[in-house]
Amino acid sequence: MVIEIGKEAILHRFLGLETDSIQIIEQLPEESPSLRRSDFPMRVILKDGREVIVLVEIQTEFDNDFVLRLIDYVVRFQLKYHLEIIPLVLLLTPSKHQSSTA
Repeated sequence: MVIEIGKEAILHRFLGLETDSIQIIEQLPEESPSLRRSDFPMRVILKDGREVIVLVEIQTEFDNDFVLRLIDYVVRFQLKYHLEIIPLVLLLTPSKHQSSTA
């Protein structure tokens, strides 16, 4: 998976994080009637020694309910790990700008 292979580059490019180690963490058990899960939760140790959880979410289109789901993920991971949670949303939509090749 692209996230697993490029996790260091993604966290540096989009969040400016300098990391020492990154570990994909297992999903939280389903605690609500929802079957929704965070896409790529990672436990990250930064160069300054801080430990954080980064939640990488991939969306192909934006909808208002996604914001509420993201808040749910952040709260559940914070309750479990008691660490700073950094959400990152990669919104994969076609660009409205067309490239021209002459």
